[in-house]
Amino acid sequence: MPRGRTWYHHIRFPDGTETDGTHPPDRTFQECGVQEAWVKGKRVWDVGAADLGLSLKFLEMGAAHVTALELEHYPGHDILRNKYPGLLPKDRFLLTTGAGADIESTDFTARTMSDAERPDLIFFPGVLYHLRGPYNAIRNLAHVAKDGTRLCLETHGTKFADDSRALMEWIPKRALNDDPTNFWQPNAACVLGMLQRAGWREGKLVHEHEQAYGNGTKLQGKSFRFAFQAVRGPA
Repeated sequence: MPRGRTWYHHIRFPDGTETDGTHPPDRTFQECGVQEAWVKGKRVWDVGAADLGLSLKFLEMGAAHVTALELEHYPGHDILRNKYPGLLPKDRFLLTTGAGADIESTDFTARTMSDAERPDLIFFPGVLYHLRGPYNAIRNLAHVAKDGTRLCLETHGTKFADDSRALMEWIPKRALNDDPTNFWQPNAACVLGMLQRAGWREGKLVHEHEQAYGNGTKLQGKSFRFAFQAVRGPA
């Protein structure tokens, strides 16, 4: 999240108040190709939920239940709880922060859930390149999904001279947007390969655009944002 900002997403609350975030949730949904039928009456996991801007959108779209997973505590969490508690109904929303939201951990995959408790849709935007073990995260999400669970994955990435090969490049510390939490930049073929290996089927690239970052970026080559869809196959 940009330094000095309370919010990442631009949200307009029922009382007319608008946040100082720059990312409208609708844009991310459009790029990932989210359809209302995938959300309405369904169980949704918002992985890397940040300030809960996307979680709010899922609830607005009629999700039966939204589970938000976010390692960090955002100031917006407290603002939502204290000032707008009605936007996050307890019977339809659960926020998990800290270690319980670590999708790279072994404990995450050990959860015992019935099929009725497992997500129908996993939304996973802007997280993969922040992880030291991105394949582990994709595999762990497959473990908690059920047959037919949809995955929408959006990430920073790049293209290589031989882009037909599945390749991923290490990001030196602070080389991307002066952010020390960025670790990997995959190409589209690499993400599709990880999805397939982890048990996701029908993987496809649904959106890409070239991305310009700030003066703190020292990487060679162009940066892109990629969006993918996949479906969990039988375990």
